[in-house]
Amino acid sequence: MVDFIVKHPNITGVVTFHTFSAVLLRPYDDRPDESFPSEDLWTYQKIGDQGTKMTGYANISVYHDFGIIPKA
Repeated sequence: MVDFIVKHPNITGVVTFHTFSAVLLRPYDDRPDESFPSEDLWTYQKIGDQGTKMTGYANISVYHDFGIIPKA
């Protein structure tokens, strides 16, 4: 996989699917949305919105919306 990615410099991002929970997860897991560069947050949200349309999975923030143990 690394070899393929290295040979294709036009790849600029990756999407992973958390199918067990039926959600689309977006970063960060250690910082709130306010820490995101605004253009990056907007882009992740728009990509997630399209993913939701395609899969029916919710587009959520790992930091704000996903976890086993609630944040203090």
